[in-house]
Amino acid sequence: FFFPFFAFMSMEESAESAPDWEHDAKECNGCHRGFTMTRRRHHCRACGRTFCGTCSKHKDILPPQYQLEGKQRTCDLCHRDIMRLAIAQNPDDHPPHPDATAVKKELLKKLKKLIETPEENWVEKANKKEIVIDALKIEDSNLFCVRSRFEVKASVEHVVSMYSDRDLWKRWQPEMIKCNPFEQINENEEYMYVLYKVPLLDKRECVLYSSMCEGSIENPDNARERSLISTSVAHPLIGRTKGVVRADLSFGYTRFYPSEDGKSTRILSAYHTDPCGMIPPSLVNSTISRVADQLHQMRKFMEAENHSPPEIMSGHGNPVMRIRENEDGGEAEQKKEEGDKSKEEEVIVV
Repeated sequence: FFFPFFAFMSMEESAESAPDWEHDAKECNGCHRGFTMTRRRHHCRACGRTFCGTCSKHKDILPPQYQLEGKQRTCDLCHRDIMRLAIAQNPDDHPPHPDATAVKKELLKKLKKLIETPEENWVEKANKKEIVIDALKIEDSNLFCVRSRFEVKASVEHVVSMYSDRDLWKRWQPEMIKCNPFEQINENEEYMYVLYKVPLLDKRECVLYSSMCEGSIENPDNARERSLISTSVAHPLIGRTKGVVRADLSFGYTRFYPSEDGKSTRILSAYHTDPCGMIPPSLVNSTISRVADQLHQMRKFMEAENHSPPEIMSGHGNPVMRIRENEDGGEAEQKKEEGDKSKEEEVIVV
């Protein structure tokens, strides 16, 4: 991994000029898309690496040693590290940092209510290629919650390992431009930034809390199962982007659990998303069936890919219904040491 902030700090202390620029780059160092006549090269003035315009859209003041006056083009990573420094120096000038404990508590309340919804309230919208898409009317919303159900002919360990690799998502989601974790809460929880294309409309972005958990809402004590839970948050490191609409994910839930014979993985996924902007809800709801085509591509890729999962599956030691808190109620944080009395555990029983 490359951490330009450390280079930035060392230059701030000792360098007399800006870094040398990278030459002859074939692809963007951020999104890894190749450069073309329309996707041009740009250089981050803080680290000198090459990026596309989307991944180097920020403007920041650099230290005097750089000998660059005014705001300069910076990449996503350098911009966030400059923001971290600014927030540390003047915290009152920036929005508060999200409390991961409070975020997970509220998210679990929404998911518990979702799982308790009677099955007859769901309406089947599509059933093709052995993928079932259902819709649920959500109270106080004109947008459906979309649920998908399907099976992948691979082990839970294999599927979860591939699903946890964010770089692979672009293989089956061509609309996705970025899916980048930008702050690690612990080994299973993170804040991430997602940017994706919308045909004929402005791009959409989401800033998310995401957690891979052991067990599921339906079956929290089964250590073979895994759940990915997520929701939108406001984060001081990610400001609004000009020309991009900030979408809102009320809740996201994906359950991975083994089939009866243990040879396949069943996936149940439910998301309630508002793309925001000038898109009529009726138009959003009418595109639900397209989800099946995207999931079919994901399933084909997972079944064909020769992938070796790690010895310990993602989510291990992070039970889905457990929230760990510091004594002072600070951010959620994992501790491996048993018997640590400085933490309290709250269990939400489904």
